[in-house]
Amino acid sequence: MTDEVRTQADHKREMMIRQERTEHDWRLYEAKIAMYVAHNTAIIDFAGMAIKGIILANSAAAGAVLIFVGPFWGKPGYEKLTEGALAGVSTFAQGILAAIICAMLSYITQQFYSGADMRDGDTLKKRFRWVGGFFHVLALIAAVAGVLSFAVGACDGLRALEATRLFQPAP
Repeated sequence: MTDEVRTQADHKREMMIRQERTEHDWRLYEAKIAMYVAHNTAIIDFAGMAIKGIILANSAAAGAVLIFVGPFWGKPGYEKLTEGALAGVSTFAQGILAAIICAMLSYITQQFYSGADMRDGDTLKKRFRWVGGFFHVLALIAAVAGVLSFAVGACDGLRALEATRLFQPAP
């Protein structure tokens, strides 16, 4: 009888240890999921701020160029300045468009990534992740195009200023 009681006690102790281990594993799993969610949220927030930054930089540059060129518009001798300014504003507008396309592609990317988690079957999940990755690359290309258009638009504006020699020192 004592062996039976000892066996029941050992069994209870073993079950308690298993339950504690399972609870520990569950808490660890929850902590990993919370970290994963926080990390992904930070990435998405940063991407959103980058897209807004590209839109803001290109918009502000276009506005600044138009404000600067306004007094010279249509005046003789400043044709090169206004042509160069229009080229710069056009490039800045393309940068804004690229950033808006980037935002749309980012949304589509997130839809496919989150949709992959909701699908049953490895093949369907892989397909959703692949399509999400494809749109992700397109979004990155659009973001880079928005940044590059800012740089090209700034160069267009500088070339226009140099062509007019508006800010050259007097001899």
